[in-house]
Amino acid sequence: MLSWTKFFSIFRRRRILWILNHKTLLPAEVPILESLGFEVFTPATTPSGAEFSSATGRHEKPSTIPAKSHSKLKGHSFYTDPWPSDLIQIINDKFDLVVTAVIDIPLTQALKHFNGPIIARVFGREAPLTYAELFQHYGCTDLIKHASTRFMLGQAYSNIDCIEEDFLKEGASTIGCGVPRFIWDKQNTWTRRRDDLLFICPRIESSPYYREKYDIIKSTFGSAVHTIIGAQATRSDDPSVVGFISDDELFSLYASSAAFVYISAEERHLHYSPIEAIIIGMPVLYMRGSMLAMLAGTELPGECHSLDSMREKADRLVRGDESLQKAIIAGQGRILPPFTEDVVKGQWKAALARFNLI
Repeated sequence: MLSWTKFFSIFRRRRILWILNHKTLLPAEVPILESLGFEVFTPATTPSGAEFSSATGRHEKPSTIPAKSHSKLKGHSFYTDPWPSDLIQIINDKFDLVVTAVIDIPLTQALKHFNGPIIARVFGREAPLTYAELFQHYGCTDLIKHASTRFMLGQAYSNIDCIEEDFLKEGASTIGCGVPRFIWDKQNTWTRRRDDLLFICPRIESSPYYREKYDIIKSTFGSAVHTIIGAQATRSDDPSVVGFISDDELFSLYASSAAFVYISAEERHLHYSPIEAIIIGMPVLYMRGSMLAMLAGTELPGECHSLDSMREKADRLVRGDESLQKAIIAGQGRILPPFTEDVVKGQWKAALARFNLI
């Protein structure tokens, strides 16, 4: 016999707890989930600091969750605090699915306390790091194995699980990174009014990984006029590092700079910035063997086999080499389909169907 709670849950609005306040992903992904018939709740508070600089997205829509329960959800710091017993009951009573960032507390709390399906959204780690290693560090490997029939590794790119252990491969499903409509609305607005080369390199002073990337940028491209975007833990003394800037400032740089130069050679990780730059229509240079090269599926004019060849192409673009510029722009559009709403929506449908939620 069904309990009253279970009986009424059959007829209530389907809901997702979406603990992933990424400022670019949220306005792309949440509308897709809403279009599939779900009410989505996202945390109202996010931590401060450069590590969480992208976790600034907000989703403010009327909720059908009772006011007392909704207030309790809004008052909880999902990224930093364990779930108290009354919140655990609310989440299990009111939600059909938890979608979480792979951050220690929200992931482990969902695995320990939520009885329904859980999708851990992953966007790729720097080689040779794996998510299996990260989950072991969090101490949640056994929790994932125990929840295997209701746990999904929601990978943004189809090659992420290739290097993972079997217990993660078995529950993996590709759900791409959608791009918000307000960015697609700016498609092909590049006008090239400056000679700057544009780079992304966050957390230069706080991350050894990005410090190394910064040093590569400066040693290879330092003599060219350049601008480096990306949130910084501390203000840089380098005037070329503009750090975190507003969307208007960012898209102005995309539209006016000579080229976007993406030096990352990571196979399973990608920043949003080069995708946004391709949408805007500016020429983008990237490394052979990188995620962008994988998405392209074939060698395109923007692909570079070394940093030296990348600098050579960048110099040509700064000098106004129209043949190279046009060739790069004409070819790089083939990278974009995995980021479109229709593709991502289809992937979400497939993922939700695995849990009989659609």
